[in-house]
Amino acid sequence: MSTLRTAELTLASRVASRANAYVALTKPDVSFLVLITTAAGFYMGSRGPVDWLHMVHTVFGTMLIAAGTAR
Repeated sequence: MSTLRTAELTLASRVASRANAYVALTKPDVSFLVLITTAAGFYMGSRGPVDWLHMVHTVFGTMLIAAGTAR
């Protein structure tokens, strides 16, 4: 195997390792439960028809906050 190919594999494994570390830091299983709870609370707390755009914005904002604070 050439040294260039070895260097490419090493770089790819480092990038994948770093990406996996960032995903692990966000604790996706806990964050998913927080998002489900947020969506259910928004749905049950709405009066009249549900404003889906506001619900999406609320869930997205909660996703960012939950991923940022999980450590």
